Formats: sequence, structure tokens, C-alpha cells
Amino acid sequence: MSMASNITAYILCGGASKRMQEEKGLVLYKGQPFVKHVIDALHPITSNIYLVTSNEAYRQFGLELLPDIYSNKGPVGGIYTALKHSSTANNLILSCDIPEVSTEVISKYIIANLSEADVTYVSNGTDNFPLIAAYSKTCLPIFEKALVQDNLKLRSAIEQLNCNRVIVEEEDQLALRNINTKEELQTLINETQDTMGTKLQIMETNELYPIFVKVHQLDVLIVGGGNVGLEKLSFMLKSSPRAKVEVVSKTFHEDLVALASKHPTVKLTQKAYDISDLENRHLVIGCTDNLEVNLQINKDAKSKQLLVNIADTPDQCDFYLGGIVTKGNVKIAISTNGKSPTTAKRIRQFLEDVIPEDINQLVNNLNAYRKTIKGDFEEKVKQMNQITSGLVNKKE
Repeated sequence: MSMASNITAYILCGGASKRMQEEKGLVLYKGQPFVKHVIDALHPITSNIYLVTSNEAYRQFGLELLPDIYSNKGPVGGIYTALKHSSTANNLILSCDIPEVSTEVISKYIIANLSEADVTYVSNGTDNFPLIAAYSKTCLPIFEKALVQDNLKLRSAIEQLNCNRVIVEEEDQLALRNINTKEELQTLINETQDTMGTKLQIMETNELYPIFVKVHQLDVLIVGGGNVGLEKLSFMLKSSPRAKVEVVSKTFHEDLVALASKHPTVKLTQKAYDISDLENRHLVIGCTDNLEVNLQINKDAKSKQLLVNIADTPDQCDFYLGGIVTKGNVKIAISTNGKSPTTAKRIRQFLEDVIPEDINQLVNNLNAYRKTIKGDFEEKVKQMNQITSGLVNKKE
């Protein structure tokens, strides 16, 4: 996933933790402190991550600590400290007690829904979660006013702002769970253990439907001219040398330019992405180095009912570009459901090695034989099965 350079993330680690009876952000869950789970969820989105706390124990995570400017003022004070420090327009604010939060949930429900609103926060339809949210720098005066008036209710501050409330689908709502007590922690542990078997069963089933697309008859758009764009274009042209592709980017990798020069059906357009680039397209691939642009491409493509692939972001993809083995007219596609490109690569290398180079001759011979068979479709299938059964029947 590409990082967003214009987003800063702040994790609020303050609070008395009276109900937990120990420093909440450092409580272990699945072998790691709560706050480490939150940090890991944020890292693919931005490298600008800060911990709002003065507790030196948090230095173990290698991030800068920001002591509250106004101590003991709760989330209102923590958000004020974050916004006062920030130099970016958009700022992710998360509490430290949401150990099931994920990169996918943050990207899907917050980043993808950033707008002109002052605050973008998530909700399960009943409860709102203003500490899983994005706050604009423009919110700062409201929080400063709340501190001056000693009005420390976060809800009161938010009600004065233009908010974008995003409903999280039921299947993703576990990520919103904030843990305040040992009892709540035990409940979470029990729930995740109980569902583990079911989750693994679902993960083991690849429900993708493979199709072979005539990309030389379609219009394909690739947005992004860097290393990833080069990889996507190379992959497509290796499999389909006559693919009709336009690559839109503000800059182009020199190797991508060289590759495009060898394929007259590839067009390079040097410009920033715009929704108008999607006109008359069939497939869209977003692979810029800007996460927000990639998510906007996804959103725009969906609005036009176009199939879209966003590089390194499986939850934003309608299709994956899997491993491919080609031997003449024989083509085999390999998918790991977006989980492990390396595995797909190794399987591809194995198949390339074991499938004989002359298999194309076999295919051509069988095609010629099929044309000589008389009778209806059922009879043709029967005879083709008989003549090819020796290819798979094991010798005793």
C-alpha cells in the first residue's frame, strides 16, 4: 500500500486507566501491547505517527512522544495537542485501546471518505467513535475554546463542527471495539478464539472467478508511471503484447518509457489523474505513490461501474493480476486470493519447468483431430475423452 504524505496520525495514550488498573496502551493482546496493534494498522498508511503521552514507557515503540499541552483534559486535550502540533490538513486521531483496528478498516471507512468535512468518524449505526477519526487542522479553534471554557466533553466540541459520519459494515465492526476493563479484554479474547476456526475456513476458500480477457480489444488505463506502474505494464504486455493501454502519470520511469516505445498500442500521457481519464475505459489500475489518489481512483471507477485494481491494496481491488504460465496456446493463471504474490511466483516457476515446451503441438494436433470427428457435441466430447485419457491415467 502506498503511504499518504499529507496525513499525520496521532494515537492518544493518555487517561488514568482506572478501570483497567494498569497503563491501558501497554496491556498485552495477542502477544503485543494494545498500542502496537494500532501503530501496525497505521504504518501502511503514513510514516508520520506520534504518540500523545508523556509516559516514557512508550518510547519502546520508537515514535516521538507529545506530552499534552494541557494536562488531565481527556480526549479534548489530546486532540488539541495533536492538531496544534500537526502541519498537515488531515489528521488521523485514534485511541490506544482498539487492538483489533486494521489498516483495511481505516482506509476503507476513513481515508476513502475524506471530504470537506471538519471531522470524518466511524459509527456502527448506534454508537459513534470520534476516536477513530480524521480531524482537519481547521478544528483547532473549537478545541482551544473548549479547553479555555473547561468544557471537556468531546461530543460538545464535535457538535460544533461539520462532520461526516461513516457507517461501518457489521463484518468490520470488531475493529471499533475499545477495551476499558480486564473483563472486556477477556470477552474479546474469547470471541476472537471462538471465530478463529470459521475465519480460517473462509480464508482457505478462494472464491475468485478466473476469466481470460482480450485486453487488445479493451481500453485499459494505468494511473502511475513509477516502479509499480512499470511492473503492471510489463506483466500485461508479457501476457498480451497487443494490449491497448494508456498510462497516465506526472512522471515516468525511464524503463517504462522504453517499454512503451516498443508497443504501438501503449500510450503515455504526462498529466495528473482526473476522473475524465476514466471515460471509455474497461479496466483501471491505480498504482501511484499517493494513497489518497489511489483511493480516489477506486471511488471514481466504482461510480462508473468500472473494474479496478489498486496496487498493494486487496480490499480496494475488483480483480487481481495473478501469476501466469504461457506455453503457446496454453495459458494457466495462478491466484493466491491476493494473499501471497511470492507463492504465485514460485508456482508459476514450477509449472514453467514441468510443462513441456512442445505442449503447444499437442494442443494443435487435438484441435485438428476434433475437427474430423463426426456426430453431435456429446459424441465429440466422448471421443476426445477417450483419445486423451492416456495423458492422465497412471501406469500400474
